[in-house]
Amino acid sequence: MTIISDTAPVVLGGRLLVHGKGEYPCSVRSSSVDALEVRGQGEPAGGDRVTCQVEGLGYFDGVVTRTRADGFVMAVAGTEALRSRLAARLEWHRCRAAGADDLRAHPRIIPSRTDVTVRTATGPRAGFLRDVSRTGASIGMSEPRPAIDQIVTVGKRHATVVRHSDDGIAVRFNLPIRPEDLTVDLVL
Repeated sequence: MTIISDTAPVVLGGRLLVHGKGEYPCSVRSSSVDALEVRGQGEPAGGDRVTCQVEGLGYFDGVVTRTRADGFVMAVAGTEALRSRLAARLEWHRCRAAGADDLRAHPRIIPSRTDVTVRTATGPRAGFLRDVSRTGASIGMSEPRPAIDQIVTVGKRHATVVRHSDDGIAVRFNLPIRPEDLTVDLVL
């Protein structure tokens, strides 16, 4: 399967399963989870359920909303959290293909609840989350900041301070966040 965004091409491998009809390679064109344009074999009809597996996006289900001569359009089914994760991943791939400067190893989100407690050996400190990825976070906090390489607890996650910024720190989590948990509803 290939994902090609509307503004810059992005290529990701994957497969399409048309329920009751088989599994096929295909290509997908769009940056919206509401209308993924799918090209390939299988020829599902309107209303058919399909499952996609895309490297960099994972597995997701959808429903064929309309058919076209060269394929079909599908809407991703699932919870709002799943749809939000997929939309964020599509956006990350689109930005990466467009040559964005910030190409971190993992997509970042800004949780809806940004307040967080950073615990050090000297006690708890208040901070706020600037952004969070699977492997770390950027945290705004006042002086004195924990030292680089110091072990801290961010919310309930154990982490190591990896750098200082003008008004905060960046941490690397000891255990990465599961991709399906990295949503705007995340609470550390």
